[in-house]
Order: sequence, then structure tokens, then C-alpha cells
Amino acid sequence: MKIRQGFVSNSSSSSFIALAFSVENEKSPFEKLATFFGKKEDFNKEVEKEMSKEYNKEEDRDCVEQDVFCWSLGLEEKHDIRVLSGSEDGVGEDDRVVALMLAETDLDSGDFGEGEVSFNEDDENFKKVTKMRDAVNTAAEIRVIYGTRCC
Repeated sequence: MKIRQGFVSNSSSSSFIALAFSVENEKSPFEKLATFFGKKEDFNKEVEKEMSKEYNKEEDRDCVEQDVFCWSLGLEEKHDIRVLSGSEDGVGEDDRVVALMLAETDLDSGDFGEGEVSFNEDDENFKKVTKMRDAVNTAAEIRVIYGTRCC
């Protein structure tokens, strides 16, 4: 039998490339995005359900809304949408972005291999991110981001 000594971690990470825009400093960005995806009613019901739990206080509403958006609406699976915030998610420490993942790989499986990312006004992904961004803040810059995040 082998025994491992030293640091052992169950966490994993992935490298990614995404189209993203910042929602930091936006008021109710996740309700606006839920509306964009036609899920406003489901979103509001789930937020109120979570807020009614005794450990959730009104000052936690933004975090609850982000969690509901990420986990309860199924957007990760259906649309490859992620909310990334802080260095553990591969973005700036004070940044929170909504990202459309273009490519993602766990570090154990190697790199992306070969590929290419390019955009023009007819690109489906760029149009999708532009529409999401416009639902929250038309002035937010859309940018290509890449990095490694904990997952």
C-alpha cells in the first residue's frame, strides 16, 4: 500500500478562453441577465426562497443573486455562461465578469492543442455576448479573457 505524505488537494483547475464583460458596480446585473434569458420569474422565486433562509441577510442579496444565476438557471450547461470573480476564477481580484466560455480544459488533460479564435460582427458568440452585455450595461467593454480558474 502506498501512503501519500504532504499536501493533498481535491481541487482542480481549468484553463479557459472566453468572451466577457464586467458586471462589477452594476445594479442587479443577474436579474437583468435572467430577464435576457427569459428566466426572470424563476430567478426571482429562487432568490426570494434563498433570502427567506435565516442565514441570508439583505446585505447578502447580491451574492445570493449571483449564486442563483449561476446554479439554479442551468445557464452553465445550456449556454456555457460563467460568472468569474477574483483571482481564483482567473480574473482580476476586484473584477466580476460574465463570460461565454469559448474553450476550456482541465490541466490534467493537457493543453488546448491547436486552434484559432477570431471575431467579426457576424460571429454568433460575439453577437450573443453583445446582447447579454446590452441587457446589463451597453457601455461595458467586451473583451477576450484567458486564464486558469479553480473549479
